[in-house]
Amino acid sequence: MNVTPSFRFIPVIIASIVIAVLLIGTSSPLHAQPRIVPDQYASIQEAIDASSPGDTVLVRAGSYHEFLVMKDSVAVVAEGRDDGNWNRALRTIIHSDGLRNG
Repeated sequence: MNVTPSFRFIPVIIASIVIAVLLIGTSSPLHAQPRIVPDQYASIQEAIDASSPGDTVLVRAGSYHEFLVMKDSVAVVAEGRDDGNWNRALRTIIHSDGLRNG
Protein backbone atom coordinates (compact mmCIF):
# COMPACT_ATOMS: atom_id res chain seq x y z
CA MET A 1 0.00 0.00 0.00
CA ASN A 2 1.42 3.33 -1.06
CA VAL A 3 0.59 6.20 1.36
CA THR A 4 1.09 9.69 -0.03
CA PRO A 5 0.99 12.57 2.45
CA SER A 6 -1.71 15.12 1.68
CA PHE A 7 -0.47 18.66 2.02
CA ARG A 8 -3.69 20.33 0.88
CA PHE A 9 -4.92 20.64 4.49
CA ILE A 10 -1.83 22.49 5.76
CA PRO A 11 -3.16 26.00 4.88
CA VAL A 12 -6.43 25.19 6.68
CA ILE A 13 -4.57 23.98 9.75
CA ILE A 14 -2.31 27.06 9.82
CA ALA A 15 -5.30 29.39 9.40
CA SER A 16 -7.11 27.61 12.25
CA ILE A 17 -4.12 28.00 14.55
CA VAL A 18 -3.77 31.71 13.72
CA ILE A 19 -7.47 32.33 14.38
CA ALA A 20 -7.31 30.44 17.70
CA VAL A 21 -4.28 32.44 18.85
CA LEU A 22 -5.98 35.72 17.94
CA LEU A 23 -9.18 34.79 19.77
CA ILE A 24 -7.33 33.67 22.87
CA GLY A 25 -5.14 36.78 22.81
CA THR A 26 -8.07 39.20 22.69
CA SER A 27 -10.03 37.53 25.48
CA SER A 28 -7.13 36.77 27.78
CA PRO A 29 -7.17 38.21 31.30
CA LEU A 30 -3.50 39.08 30.72
CA HIS A 31 -4.83 42.18 28.96
CA ALA A 32 -7.02 43.19 31.91
CA GLN A 33 -6.66 46.81 32.92
CA PRO A 34 -6.88 48.01 36.53
CA ARG A 35 -9.14 51.06 36.91
CA ILE A 36 -8.35 53.00 40.09
CA VAL A 37 -10.92 55.23 41.81
CA PRO A 38 -10.43 58.13 42.53
CA ASP A 39 -6.87 58.28 41.11
CA GLN A 40 -7.81 57.62 37.48
CA TYR A 41 -11.60 57.99 37.56
CA ALA A 42 -13.74 60.45 39.52
CA SER A 43 -16.41 57.85 40.28
CA ILE A 44 -16.78 54.10 40.55
CA GLN A 45 -19.43 54.11 37.82
CA GLU A 46 -17.13 56.01 35.47
CA ALA A 47 -14.47 53.32 35.99
CA ILE A 48 -17.01 50.52 35.44
CA ASP A 49 -18.25 52.18 32.24
CA ALA A 50 -14.66 52.42 30.92
CA SER A 51 -13.94 48.76 31.75
CA SER A 52 -13.85 45.73 29.50
CA PRO A 53 -14.53 42.13 30.50
CA GLY A 54 -11.73 40.92 32.76
CA ASP A 55 -10.88 44.38 34.10
CA THR A 56 -10.81 45.23 37.80
CA VAL A 57 -12.05 48.46 39.35
CA LEU A 58 -9.96 49.13 42.45
CA VAL A 59 -11.71 51.49 44.87
CA ARG A 60 -9.50 53.32 47.35
CA ALA A 61 -10.60 53.60 50.98
CA GLY A 62 -13.31 56.19 51.48
CA SER A 63 -17.02 56.85 51.36
CA TYR A 64 -18.71 56.92 47.94
CA HIS A 65 -22.30 58.02 47.26
CA GLU A 66 -23.26 56.24 44.03
CA PHE A 67 -25.80 53.82 42.62
CA LEU A 68 -23.79 51.32 40.58
CA VAL A 69 -24.79 49.53 37.40
CA MET A 70 -22.45 46.56 37.11
CA LYS A 71 -21.01 45.00 33.93
CA ASP A 72 -20.47 41.31 33.26
CA SER A 73 -16.95 40.07 34.04
CA VAL A 74 -15.81 43.34 35.64
CA ALA A 75 -14.69 43.04 39.27
CA VAL A 76 -15.12 45.90 41.73
CA VAL A 77 -12.84 45.49 44.75
CA ALA A 78 -11.91 47.60 47.74
CA GLU A 79 -8.31 48.62 48.25
CA GLY A 80 -6.35 46.67 50.82
CA ARG A 81 -5.54 43.19 51.92
CA ASP A 82 -8.23 40.62 52.73
CA ASP A 83 -7.57 39.73 56.36
CA GLY A 84 -10.73 37.64 56.80
CA ASN A 85 -12.29 40.17 59.22
CA TRP A 86 -13.98 42.51 56.71
CA ASN A 87 -11.53 45.32 57.57
CA ARG A 88 -10.94 46.06 53.90
CA ALA A 89 -14.68 46.41 53.28
CA LEU A 90 -15.12 48.58 56.37
CA ARG A 91 -12.69 51.17 54.97
CA THR A 92 -14.44 51.45 51.58
CA ILE A 93 -18.15 52.26 51.84
CA ILE A 94 -20.57 52.69 48.92
CA HIS A 95 -23.82 54.50 49.88
CA SER A 96 -26.58 54.09 47.33
CA ASP A 97 -29.69 54.75 49.40
CA GLY A 98 -32.04 57.14 47.65
CA LEU A 99 -29.83 57.52 44.58
CA ARG A 100 -31.62 55.18 42.17
CA ASN A 101 -33.52 56.95 39.41
CA GLY A 102 -36.74 55.23 38.42
